Amino acid sequence: MKRNIILISAILFLISCNSRNRSRWVVPAEQLPKQEVFVKSYGKALFELDTLNFAEGLKSIQADYAEFLSGDLNESTNILKLYRFVTDAQLRMLYQRSIEVFPDMSQLNSEISELFSHISYHFPDMKLPGVFTYISGVQFDTPVMTTKNSIVVALDCYLGDSEPVYSTMGIPAYQIRRMTPEHITTDIARAIYESRLEKTQFATTILDEMVHAGKRIVFLEAMQPDQSPHILLGYSPEQMEWVINNEQAVWATLVSEELLYKGDQLLFRKLFGDGPFTQDFSQDAPPRLGEYIGWRIVQNFVLKQSDLTLASLLQMKDSQEILTISKYKPAK
Repeated sequence: MKRNIILISAILFLISCNSRNRSRWVVPAEQLPKQEVFVKSYGKALFELDTLNFAEGLKSIQADYAEFLSGDLNESTNILKLYRFVTDAQLRMLYQRSIEVFPDMSQLNSEISELFSHISYHFPDMKLPGVFTYISGVQFDTPVMTTKNSIVVALDCYLGDSEPVYSTMGIPAYQIRRMTPEHITTDIARAIYESRLEKTQFATTILDEMVHAGKRIVFLEAMQPDQSPHILLGYSPEQMEWVINNEQAVWATLVSEELLYKGDQLLFRKLFGDGPFTQDFSQDAPPRLGEYIGWRIVQNFVLKQSDLTLASLLQMKDSQEILTISKYKPAK
């Protein structure tokens, strides 16, 4: 009980500390451009076909799912590949589990519609993609893919962190933790940012990469101002608690050891690579500590720039200027 109280207190403290940052991105509902999204379920359309009349069934859904069925459906080889896919026992099990976890798309439609409304508000010229779901065979390294016109979500990568098949497949626990329905919309937002907004630049120093990553998290924050910070960062609540309590110590280490302006690739991997923890600090320390510190720097910078738009922030390249203006210095 005491442990739970401490954890809840830490989370509430983080929410309190970030309230000013969050309020910057809260847009009154009447000002948000209305975007109504209806997710198209390719997985359901495919797996519900009558396998006795499979070729004809494929042709009947081809127009609606051209992103997936662009091949020649008069070619027997193409038909056979798809037939083997939908009759595979493991894949059918994953499809059935997806139906249990996502009995309808109403919740996902609502969440993505709100996300797209925020994107349209901040980036009115962006052409928003169609959204499809499918069964991937648990391609957990790329649960959300983007094309020029589409976002494609692997529903079988979001069945929940207690899904037995994930551990059976040998997926690392730190990744399984993020394979839940509540992570889908954030992963979609991240995929849109990386494919349409992120500026390609070579980070020469740790500070460059921190600010680069920090801008990405601030984008996620602006697109989902009500989302929990640990979801945006891909942390567990316990990891969020650790990083709140140790933010000053992490920053002090980076400064005292003069790491901000180093370009060592091993150091990059330690501070920005994914994994169960950041070994140099503690086995309780979450991974990607450089990303977290970068987020806090950019948050502080934004608070000092009352007229700064999100689009303008993302265009900025001078990481030193952002750090200097931010006056970032976490309290002890």
